[in-house]
Amino acid sequence: TLEVDPVDPKVTQEDVNSKYGMIASAVTNASSSKSSRLKNIQLAVSLINGTRLRDGQTFSFNDTVGERTTARGFKKATAYSGGDVTEEVGGGICQVSTTLFNAAVKSDMEIVERHNHSLTVSYVDKGKDAAVNWKSQDLKFANHTGQDVYICCFVSEDKRVRFAFFGKLLPNGETITVEARTTETVKYDTEYIESAFLSRGLAFNKFTGARGKSGSNDANAEYVAKIRRIMDDADVSFQFCELGKVDVGGGGTIAYIMAVYCMNVIDSGVAVLSMHAPYEVTSKADVYEAYKGYRAFLLNA
Repeated sequence: TLEVDPVDPKVTQEDVNSKYGMIASAVTNASSSKSSRLKNIQLAVSLINGTRLRDGQTFSFNDTVGERTTARGFKKATAYSGGDVTEEVGGGICQVSTTLFNAAVKSDMEIVERHNHSLTVSYVDKGKDAAVNWKSQDLKFANHTGQDVYICCFVSEDKRVRFAFFGKLLPNGETITVEARTTETVKYDTEYIESAFLSRGLAFNKFTGARGKSGSNDANAEYVAKIRRIMDDADVSFQFCELGKVDVGGGGTIAYIMAVYCMNVIDSGVAVLSMHAPYEVTSKADVYEAYKGYRAFLLNA
């Protein structure tokens, strides 16, 4: 017969569970994303999911995700560029880098490179974003924890971008939080624009009406950017302005009726001097630019 000599393991399951697991996680909301933007987010997340970051290794978002091209499956979607809202191939993946950045900070990674956006973003507090751009802006962080870490991420059914780092837990049950704090407010000058000018082109009015959603319309930034691009490409002279008060040199609008049905809508027309008076004055140049603008919109919107 064989004699069995039981040997207890030096490391038990309880030991492992107490020292290893999910270090930290981060979540952002992408539920307002259009299908093209959500597609870019899902693709970028799939390229990062399962990444093993060895001790001493530096993670690069651009190296991991790669160049954002249509050939690789990325779509055109809303993006920020130099302080303007535009459309770019891969638009929206900055939400991925931002969520990853927050999870990395809370997992005690050393941030090597990180850039803020030129405009604020809605899916994270100010100061917590991380903008990326192929070959010019990257998100990099290094693992100096003494152990390998694993990055797991996915987009859940409720359209939340979820990142988590797994590895050796922080000592003594410690956790790291990221707080946004305003350290400086930059002074700025306010420019008041009350009405359109004659001979300055087709006039656009971003917001009209009153009483909130029941009687107003307010074009979103993406739609305004699209209108601007169409006008620029067609060499149309245009201006943004406000409607004057009804019966005091201004006119009413029916844009809110379409807005009630969740349509993207913006008021446009020519500047009119003494509207609703017996004699109204407009500029021939404005009328021509309006013709060019409406034609460009119908052909390219």
